[in-house]
Amino acid sequence: MCKISDFGLSKEETGFTATMAAPTKGDNPIGTPNYSAPEVLRSAGGGCTNVDYFSSDKWSFGVLMWEVATRQKPWFGLNLMQILNVVGNQNKALDMPPHSSATMLSVFKACCDANPANRYTVTDQPPSDCFSFYLKRYLLS
Repeated sequence: MCKISDFGLSKEETGFTATMAAPTKGDNPIGTPNYSAPEVLRSAGGGCTNVDYFSSDKWSFGVLMWEVATRQKPWFGLNLMQILNVVGNQNKALDMPPHSSATMLSVFKACCDANPANRYTVTDQPPSDCFSFYLKRYLLS
């Protein structure tokens, strides 16, 4: 069994990413910008108040999949304002590497869809080879 945690307030100890909490009452926390969904980043300024945090965690899981596949930090080289613009305003997702399996790519795309209503749901069954492929290729080699 695999359990997925809430990514909302995740942060790294290295200082690469900063956890952003709401500065005033009524604002929405956005967690770690590098892993945050577009609608969550937009909610920081009060522009989007109806955020489905279950759906935004699916985006964050997709970013985590990308990180495992590439062994890189998400949005490395971009500062906070650039991430807010690229993800929050332009709805851009990371690109999976070309060596990704079709299965891994389809799950990633389902997690990182710009429309939260289209993201992967718990009723969808992930293909069995999705994570075993990357586990064998990267983590056990």
